[in-house]
Amino acid sequence: MDRVRAQDTPGFREDLTIVAVAPNEDYVAFAGVWVVPENGIAYVEPVATDPLYRRLGLGRAAVVEALRRARDAGARTAWVGSDQEFYRSFGFRVTCTTNMYLRQLS
Repeated sequence: MDRVRAQDTPGFREDLTIVAVAPNEDYVAFAGVWVVPENGIAYVEPVATDPLYRRLGLGRAAVVEALRRARDAGARTAWVGSDQEFYRSFGFRVTCTTNMYLRQLS
């Protein structure tokens, strides 16, 4: 439901949403990208591949196309909120980390 609501936000652009479709017409890989052209920034999110279709390059192809479209839409920089090897393989690198603080409630 959150993804559906996200599509109602002012910055959402359907043309920047990449979906890989299997021969049976199931959606099997997805890459979304949000672009803020005034700042030249793109945010890649969400990215997902159906477990039955992983290791076929579909997620990679979706991200490559999303980044191409983001560049064409005015982005000069792209970021993701993950340090997974998948993203590092595209050239993403860690630029900052976040501290989280925990408090037990009894």
